[in-house]
Amino acid sequence: MERSEKRRISEDFSSLKNPSGRQYSLDERRLLLTQIHGAIERRGMAEFHAINLVADITGCHVNTLRSLYDEWKCQHAVPSPSTAQMGRGNPSHPLHLPPFSLEVECEIHRLIEEYNQSRGFCDTADIQFGLREKFNIEISRRGLAKRLHSMGYQWGRTKAIGSMTRMARIARTVIYVKELSLAIQEEKMGNAVICYTDESYVNERPAIRYSWYSIYSPQMNEVAGPGGKGKREILLHAITQYGLLGGNESPNSDLSKCLAEGKESAQHFFMGGYIGKDYHKNMDDKLFISWLTNRFIPAFSVKFPHQKCILILDNATYHHAKGEDYMSPAGTKKEIIDKLKALDVQSIKVDRGGRRMKMKSSSWSHRKSNLAPSVSELRDALRVELAKHPERQRTEVKKLFDERGWQLIYTPPYTPQVQPIEKVWAYVKHHIASLFIPNRSEAVLLTHTILGFYGDPPHLHLGVTAELCQSLINYSNKWCNQFIHHHIKEGGDLSSLANWLNENPLEESVEDDIEDEKEGAREERENEMYDVFSFEHSLNEQ
Repeated sequence: MERSEKRRISEDFSSLKNPSGRQYSLDERRLLLTQIHGAIERRGMAEFHAINLVADITGCHVNTLRSLYDEWKCQHAVPSPSTAQMGRGNPSHPLHLPPFSLEVECEIHRLIEEYNQSRGFCDTADIQFGLREKFNIEISRRGLAKRLHSMGYQWGRTKAIGSMTRMARIARTVIYVKELSLAIQEEKMGNAVICYTDESYVNERPAIRYSWYSIYSPQMNEVAGPGGKGKREILLHAITQYGLLGGNESPNSDLSKCLAEGKESAQHFFMGGYIGKDYHKNMDDKLFISWLTNRFIPAFSVKFPHQKCILILDNATYHHAKGEDYMSPAGTKKEIIDKLKALDVQSIKVDRGGRRMKMKSSSWSHRKSNLAPSVSELRDALRVELAKHPERQRTEVKKLFDERGWQLIYTPPYTPQVQPIEKVWAYVKHHIASLFIPNRSEAVLLTHTILGFYGDPPHLHLGVTAELCQSLINYSNKWCNQFIHHHIKEGGDLSSLANWLNENPLEESVEDDIEDEKEGAREERENEMYDVFSFEHSLNEQ
């Protein structure tokens, strides 16, 4: 057969290529058998070579053709495709799978958690292998996927959680719930008020990518309108169990970063970057300190005079704003040496082979030896010295609060469940999206934002009320109670934990703010792609 003729025939039979393994129709089977017979009769080819030739031309698998030809030889008729084993008629269909035992389901839970925490992902093949090795269970990928869905699992994009391990997150959360339990007890005694603050954003235009359309219309799914989400409005506010901290300051909101002095409301909205930019980058140390000084502190002082403020916030980098006198234990070897000398340290003591050796400052810059320390040894020495100088470890935020006898509590990284204001954002942003109009301007967006926060009676939207704030705070405290039950004491809660801490005072420990800040910075970067809560998810969990 000429090469050109073979190419032409191959193009004519290109529809017979069957990479997905579907059933051939009766007409397709008849056509394939006709080609095999033609090669045998007209070209005098053997059955084996004729089948291989047709497989090469049509793209059909040679085993499929051989089976088809053998059936024709036995029946002397074109075999009809059988559907007896298709769909639910197939004994291996997921609907016919026997239920897993409790032991098998527990093993699946363990495998998924172990792989997610160790490797960063867990796919179907991992679970198949684990079930085969431990229980000798053979199950198809499709069948296992169906079973995983019935157990409540979903296949979706992973969210990295930085370098902090699961045990480190648990340990950090233990510290948080201890601090929170004592804060709640102090609030119940009438000595303090707990505030929650955070930042969020809302776009001029929501990203709605779906619409009803007719396939018979000339335009089909082509839509008019702007292609992007527009500018981004940054939101700063704070809540307590009594509602939003301060009233509506919309007449004084110019959507800029400027903060006038002495406003008695924690509200501040301004226009930030565009959608391609992380909204955290619209904030900085200077702006956050200005907001605390000119918004939050005046608002709290007027609302709760003579009361102690306990502010709960996350580990965003600007929440750890540092002044020129702040000294971190991190840095290069030269930076660490300069910090030790600035603290007037002339020598350090290092453990080497069970001996306590003294190393003078003249040897610090040398390479590690019996007479010179390593970088890690210098860093450990700096940590010891900094513990003697707590004034060098105070951030600008902490200085503001220490001046007033107030307290800061930082939430553990990657644990938005403990921050009720996260759900306030979801509630407000849902209403702002529902008010969307084409070509919404900055001024109209501000109006919609005010309605989302403070109420929109015509649309039956109550706004952020004291009742809503209290219910969201109760939800977060309920999560903390469950954490205490599972990781600290069975049956324990925030109240019993506070009583135990009062009876068993612990030594003060220096928190590793540097590690918290690093994880907070990672969390900021990852929040570029993820929203922590959706509105529906928030309501379902209440």
